[in-house]
Amino acid sequence: MATQAPGKGKTVYHLKATLTDRDARVKGKPYRVIAIPPERSLYELTEAITDAFGFDFDHAFGFYNDLKNPYRSSESYELFADLEEEEELEEELEDELELTPPLPQLAERVPGGEDDPAFLVTKAALELDPQVLQARYLEATRTILREEVLARISPEKHAAVQPVLQEFIETMMPAEEELEESLMLDDSEAKGVKGVPIGEAFPKLGKKMLFLFDYGDEWRFVVELKAIEPAEPRARYPKVVDSAGQAPEQYPDWDEEDEK
Repeated sequence: MATQAPGKGKTVYHLKATLTDRDARVKGKPYRVIAIPPERSLYELTEAITDAFGFDFDHAFGFYNDLKNPYRSSESYELFADLEEEEELEEELEDELELTPPLPQLAERVPGGEDDPAFLVTKAALELDPQVLQARYLEATRTILREEVLARISPEKHAAVQPVLQEFIETMMPAEEELEESLMLDDSEAKGVKGVPIGEAFPKLGKKMLFLFDYGDEWRFVVELKAIEPAEPRARYPKVVDSAGQAPEQYPDWDEEDEK
């Protein structure tokens, strides 16, 4: 990626990116500390992290403040948000200018494109209608409850238990807040990564976020702001200033591993 020399009096952030697992454990894991100006975007930070670990920059990604479950995060930044915004702007432009050639599709601008199964699933999920999904979920839950309860009661008594059964089903239904949380239908929306500066996502020392790269293989990193230092004269950033541990292969040859 392109490097730049910050102007006189500028600062750089030292962000430690540590490979982690679903429990957000980092002890003994490989890490890289990257010095980068806070004015650079989260998109550029991603380029720096993947480059530092020897990964190809070829998949969608996001930053999340829930280190274990990104889908329950109250603060998130995703490449998909940028792509959706770009697509909406292009559609508006197409309507205004009555363009006849089709504009590039969302998949064509995502690293990995249509060959990325995780992208296809995510794109389809983003097209779901939350209200329809919620209604079908409730309908299915009521049906399952009714069938399971009646299966345990003699058929000749089904008519007599209907009023009580209906009350029981309603008490067993999840509350609206619980349903929205379980189906991830909350109103919080992810911000993009191309227009968000690092300093906005990491406003103070010690701030941590989960960096999730490739929604298929789910490479997870805990990124923490460790220090804010004066930029070195004539130094070019971003650059790796500290590292430990060998980075894993992004695409291991499993056939070769099986032969060992």
